[in-house]
Amino acid sequence: MPEIDLGEPGLSFRYVKTFGTTEQPYLVDTIHINRPLGLFMDAGDNLYVVEQRGYRMLKYNSAGTQTLAIGKAGVCYTDYYVLCAPQDMVTDSNANIWIADGNRIVQYDPSGLMLQEFPEDRPWESGSGNDRFDDTRGIAIDSANHLFVSDSDNHRIQVFDISGGSPVYSTTIGTTGVSGGVLMVSSINLTGSHSTAATIYM
Repeated sequence: MPEIDLGEPGLSFRYVKTFGTTEQPYLVDTIHINRPLGLFMDAGDNLYVVEQRGYRMLKYNSAGTQTLAIGKAGVCYTDYYVLCAPQDMVTDSNANIWIADGNRIVQYDPSGLMLQEFPEDRPWESGSGNDRFDDTRGIAIDSANHLFVSDSDNHRIQVFDISGGSPVYSTTIGTTGVSGGVLMVSSINLTGSHSTAATIYM
């Protein structure tokens, strides 16, 4: 192997300066949104915006003023106050905020204080058990305090009872890991007295 010159003995480096702001990839203001995806309007006409590429959840009052932001603009990893794949959100009867974020759901109080995440253990990991998700995309709450989560890559809707505060598994809509509407076409193309046949299985 060729020799690599590593420099003169005793060569050292010292910190001089940082250009930019750590964990702030771009300037953040209240008038720009980075790829808005999910929208939700509460009973007080507050608009909630899920910012997919900005990795935030933004709240605006009826006058259009931003009043709350959860997440770090342009920063993606899984933490209590950092989102990495936010897709949708909803509020419950106590105005708490639930966000579908990657392979987890996260609950915040109305001021943005983190209350809980589900699953608690390694929430960034995907799975197909009833305590795991594989790419959450949508979230909704009914009048009976059932939380519905679209578990996209598991091809199912997971239903939880949140009347006691924490999500308790209730039921599954769909079949875990099995998608519907699969189109399979078999064809035979022959000449003369034969014909082309196509069979579709759903």
